[in-house]
Amino acid sequence: MQKRFFILLILSSLLLAANFSRADVCPIGDDFWLSPRSGLSVLDNTNIKPCVLPLLNDPKQMLVISYPTNDEAAIYAAELRQWLLALALPSSRVLLKNIPTNTSIQLETQTNP
Repeated sequence: MQKRFFILLILSSLLLAANFSRADVCPIGDDFWLSPRSGLSVLDNTNIKPCVLPLLNDPKQMLVISYPTNDEAAIYAAELRQWLLALALPSSRVLLKNIPTNTSIQLETQTNP
């Protein structure tokens, strides 16, 4: 009985550690770009929140806005970054990154070593 409990305890600890070290990826859907944007709409967006909250709660977190290779995506990604900076996120922790294999804009939290 004790051995089984010990094994369950170790497995649950490993699962918790894996969840804390994994990066969150938040895809930004096309519908976000179809309506007018404001600081409130960016802050309340259900696709954006899961990636912004870890940034606010942990000073080691970085937020990467990755986008596909096209002019429209680059403009939208830069606009999203500006909205996030206007909401007082630290500019040194919100980065833009062109990823040619992306099909849409997405946010990703990453731990800064």
